Amino acid sequence: MSAVNTFEDFLANQAPQIDVGQFVLNLGTAGVLAGLMALLYSRWGRGQSHRTLFAGNFFLLTMTTMLVISVVKSSLALSLGLVGALSVVRFRTAIKDPEELSFLFLSIAVGLGLGADQRPVTVIGLVVILLVYALLKVRGGGASRPGALYVHLSKLAQFSVPELEAVLATHSRRVKIKRISEGEAVFLVETSSTENLEKMRQGLKEKLPGVQMLITEYQDLA
Repeated sequence: MSAVNTFEDFLANQAPQIDVGQFVLNLGTAGVLAGLMALLYSRWGRGQSHRTLFAGNFFLLTMTTMLVISVVKSSLALSLGLVGALSVVRFRTAIKDPEELSFLFLSIAVGLGLGADQRPVTVIGLVVILLVYALLKVRGGGASRPGALYVHLSKLAQFSVPELEAVLATHSRRVKIKRISEGEAVFLVETSSTENLEKMRQGLKEKLPGVQMLITEYQDLA
């Protein structure tokens, strides 16, 4: 019998043996851990308008990764097929925020660990990582941080760019001009709290009576 036939027989005779009880337990654990990640990200994530929506992806990503690893870990044929399948997958959505990318990677890591039946190590590792994350956010005042914002000013009769920048910078960590035109200006700012945001709004009203201000979120301050 040739080596090729032997290898083909080896692949053909391989059948993944999955303990259904362990699989259900791992799947439930994946859901609980994904919920914990979603809870912390919804609470302290940098995104302001879509944190809960984005956090919902953790469930799907964690549990899907765990399912895939559980199925292919005992079969070389399935593992090789998975490599071929993933080689044609293209992800078009760019993840610009490192924090979002970190949580996605953490979801994959949890799915890999549970899929490999490393439940205690995975649970302990995730809990420690999330505790460190929560500690950093609490110490840094992450709960009150509104993030990066667009400040759109209109109905500006007379104004100077340095004057506008000075008012915005008084209660902001960073200020960047995005667009200046007749009677309007758009700035990208990053404030440290909602209180400072309100002080910035009041300051603009005092300096420029009649000005209209529109504030919208911009997650990636450049």
